[in-house]
Parts: sequence; C-alpha cells; structure tokens
Amino acid sequence: MADLYRQSMLQPVPLNLRDRLEAELLPIAAQSVSFKDVMFGVPIENMVTGLMYNQHVVDMHGIGEIPDNWSEFITMARRVAQVGEDGLLTYPALTTLGANWSLGFMFISMLLAEGSDVINEKGQLNLYTQEAVKVLERFSNMMVERPIMDFYSWDAFHQGNVAFAMGWPFSAQWTYDVKQYGSLPIPQGDAGYAAMQYGHAYGVPVNTENAAEAWRLLEYLATEIGKEQVTPIGHAMSILGSLPVNTKDLQAPVFTDAHGFLSGFCEASLYANSIMSYNEVGITGEWRFGDLVLDVVFRSASPHQVLEDLEAVLRLDMQEFRESFQL
Repeated sequence: MADLYRQSMLQPVPLNLRDRLEAELLPIAAQSVSFKDVMFGVPIENMVTGLMYNQHVVDMHGIGEIPDNWSEFITMARRVAQVGEDGLLTYPALTTLGANWSLGFMFISMLLAEGSDVINEKGQLNLYTQEAVKVLERFSNMMVERPIMDFYSWDAFHQGNVAFAMGWPFSAQWTYDVKQYGSLPIPQGDAGYAAMQYGHAYGVPVNTENAAEAWRLLEYLATEIGKEQVTPIGHAMSILGSLPVNTKDLQAPVFTDAHGFLSGFCEASLYANSIMSYNEVGITGEWRFGDLVLDVVFRSASPHQVLEDLEAVLRLDMQEFRESFQL
C-alpha cells in the first residue's frame, strides 16, 4: 500500500481519524501504515517476530527458565537437539518457517538486536557490517556446523513435537492446542531485544466518490467495540491469529485462550521496527534478506560475499527510488 500512496493513488487518512487511530492503536501498528509521517491506511493485521515454545515439550526436556540471550539459549538447545554420527540433525531443538520472506524478517530482527540495521539514522545503506556477518554466521552455526535448528520441523512444532520455533502470531491457528504454547521475544543480542513487524491495511483510493462514507466505515471497523467486547477488526484478527491492532482489544474475551501464546509477541512489539522504515528509502522485498540466510546455509556462500552483493543491488534500488520520486 505504501507504493500506492507514493504514486498518489491513495488518500491520506483524515486528520480527525488519524488522531483517534494514533491514540488507540498499538504504536507499531500505526507505524506500519505511515509513510513520512502521513498515515495512508487503517491496519487490519499485526504480525511480529518472536520465539514460540511448547510448554509440554519444554518441561519434558527439563528446561526451567528459558534463556533470554543467544549464547545461553544455544547452549541450552544443544542439550535438547540430537545429532547423528554423520553430524546431521536428527531431532531439532529449534525450527522456523523456511520461506525466504519470513527468514528475511528474522534476519533483520536479529541484526537490530546486535545494534546494527539495514540503514543508518540518515537513511543511508548500512547492510554490510560485522553485525550482519555475525547473524549469518549464527544461522550457519545453528544449522550446519553444530546444528540445533532446521526448516523441516515447522509442522512438527505445531503438532507438539518440537520445543521451540522462531515465528509469528499466526501459528495460533495451526497449533493442536494453543493453551499449550507460549511466546517470548527472540533472544537478545549484544544490544538487547528487537523484532520486526508486518501487516496489511485498508485504504481509500483518491478518486473514490463516497470517501467520507468509506472512512466512517473503516473508523467503525477499527474502533467500535461491539457486543463481544471487541472491535470488528479485532474479532477477525482473533480468528486469523494476529495480535490486535487496537489496544482496546488486548483484553477481549475472543483472545482469552490465546493470551499466554500471544504475550511474548505483545512484549516483542514494544521493540519492533516496521518494514515501512525501509520502504521509505526504497528498500523493498524482505525475501532478499532471507535469501542471504539460504545462500549461507544451503550453498555454503560466504557471509561477506552475499552481503556485499546484496548491498550493491540495494544501492541501485535506492538510487532509482530517489530518482523516481524526485527525493
């Protein structure tokens, strides 16, 4: 939707509605529909990266407090994972969705936690750093050199057979019993906790004849508490397995069963960055950051080389973006 707004195809949210949304929405949800301080839509989904766990499997392995940093977490996970004589993983302690778009968000989350970012404070490209190399080397270590993690046990985690998974709130709809699951922010890096967020939204096209009515409908969907003590969008998100976008929905009865599972994602949202911060300078396609991980893990590519190559591509994209929008 940000692309549509940049191309002058979407109306900005009316100021009175914007003020109400900014007062009621989770801050990261409002950020996800804002471009250069202009709100262009009403969010309907709020997905944040986090670490999920199955309490039964965690207890079965005698794990007490789950470590909150990568060094201690990996040490703990090595006691859970099983590796064959050939060095291949036979039972993982940790899994994640292997799709490149999801891995891209995980990579950026872990990069932010190390105190670095894809761009610097001035909006300039800052990808090829020692912190980015460190994150890619961590993936390689966890999946190749001394494996504790795979991409193949995603379904097994939801079936209650694996202890941990890096993932998203939408897993709530796939678990065999969501009450058996919990979540935490992804383990800290040297700079603390971090997370990434994505979502979807409704917008109003520029040439809409009944724009005022459209905005009133969206205001109702996003802010009106109904008889089930939840907004209409919040009700839909409870079925989808999303964090609410409106703070008033956090304690809604429809989220009761998933409260334990969603609690860590809610905490992670406090540290989250939106993909919009990169879109604003012309960086799109989170899947490309996931390809960094796949290249290092499956193709034994050098972290230094893949980062250097992607940085060159992104630099051209950013230049084209600036020229297209005369920035």
